[in-house]
Formats: sequence, structure tokens, C-alpha cells
Amino acid sequence: MTSISTSSISSLGYQLSAREGKIGTPERPLSDLGYRGYLSLWQSFVIKHLPRLMGQTVSLKELASEIGLLVDDLIEALMSLNLIQYWKDSNTIWYIFY
Repeated sequence: MTSISTSSISSLGYQLSAREGKIGTPERPLSDLGYRGYLSLWQSFVIKHLPRLMGQTVSLKELASEIGLLVDDLIEALMSLNLIQYWKDSNTIWYIFY
């Protein structure tokens, strides 16, 4: 019997959504364990795309669309990898890439 991991199934779901031109996202709310699993998957998507981003200017919306994630999920992954910093002043939210 072949063992299929939850992350493999999740990754397949994102790949199928991408082929259809749709943004993938898990059903919410996520359990703590589900969040950790999806965060790991989102991080792997970001890491896979990092070489292409070197020296490029890209919006979070563009990157999320290219990767096939919701902007909020992309932000979670980037922040967990310490690749962006977030702060808010007045009515503006800033995300700075490192």
C-alpha cells in the first residue's frame, strides 16, 4: 500500500487550482496542526519562487497570483520566513522585503 502524505494532497490541490487559473486556499478556520501544515506548504511555494524574485520589483498581489495563494497566506509565509516586515502608520500598512 502506498502512503500519501497530507502535504502531498494539499500540494496537489494547489496545483490543480493553478491549472484552472484559480487561487487555492484551505477551508477555514484551520486547526493549529492544519495551520502548521499549510504554513509549511506556503513556505515551500515561496522558497521555490525566490530565485526568480532576485532584483525584481513585484507586488504582493502579483506574487500571490503567480504562486496561487491568497495574499494573506503569502504574507503569513513571508513573515514566518523573516522575509518581510510589517508595520502600520496612519492609514497605511507597509510590507518591506529583505
